[in-house]
Amino acid sequence: MEPTDLPTWAEQQAAVLLGSLGDRWTHVQGVVAQARQVSVVLAPEDRPYLAAAAWLHDIGYAPPLDKLGFHPVDGARYMRQQGHERLASLVAYHSGARFEAEERGLVAALAEFAPDDGPLLDALTYADMTTGPAGAPAGRPTPSGRPRGRRRRPRTYDLDAGRLRAGWYSRRTRASAERGRVQGHAQKPRVTPPRYAT
Repeated sequence: MEPTDLPTWAEQQAAVLLGSLGDRWTHVQGVVAQARQVSVVLAPEDRPYLAAAAWLHDIGYAPPLDKLGFHPVDGARYMRQQGHERLASLVAYHSGARFEAEERGLVAALAEFAPDDGPLLDALTYADMTTGPAGAPAGRPTPSGRPRGRRRRPRTYDLDAGRLRAGWYSRRTRASAERGRVQGHAQKPRVTPPRYAT
């Protein structure tokens, strides 16, 4: 499959697997819209991968794929089965998955995939973390590190908010700065520095 065909294929996969999941599906559509806006920061050859990863980043929530109960790895395993290793890496490591894996004792499962820590992952994380659960753009992060407009998922563990916030801010800062540079803005992006958990 040619890279330029990936977004259409990814949209079809996401529609089949997530289309009946209500807010999850509308969130994914919102992430795609955000990814389109931020794609200007990427080299043209990377843009189809961002679009495809935006469609697929939450694919691990699909009931047929939810084996481990950790959607980044469940989704990445599916991407690997489909023969898309680069997408598997992006799905596996999006939006602070590394920190969640540490908290949940799933580092070995995540380590099945090589990390892609470049601008492509930054742009995907930015698009995801600036989109609310129902697909609307979300604002600046709250003191917990979660962007305003994103509700917290119920869970039996809690992430180290300072570590998650620092990782999210570094990705957001890099993506925002590059977006401003590409669009010709001279000023630095307004990003509040992280507060670390005490």
